[in-house]
Amino acid sequence: MASLEINPSLATAHNNLGLARRETGDYMQAITDFSRAIKLVPNYVAALNHRGETLMIEHRYAEAVRDFSDALAIDPEDTAAARNLAIANGLLSVDGDPPTIQAH
Repeated sequence: MASLEINPSLATAHNNLGLARRETGDYMQAITDFSRAIKLVPNYVAALNHRGETLMIEHRYAEAVRDFSDALAIDPEDTAAARNLAIANGLLSVDGDPPTIQAH
């Protein structure tokens, strides 16, 4: 996290922090970190793929499909994104996204 303290605009550092947080099970913060990396570098295929993978862990399949599709639009040869897109589409067609709980 030292590199983020020095320069918070480092997309790679945000991506790496997201990977570390995902490893510890902090999925929501990992998604935030990947999103920051993507905001800084919109064509950051690895961060899109990592966020999509983490969204799948959270059963947010439609969002994951968007991330993998965006990654493939940038790099059509990305085999990880293609594989992940197929998995996310399959899970979406079986489970769909879980309903969101509405606050009253």
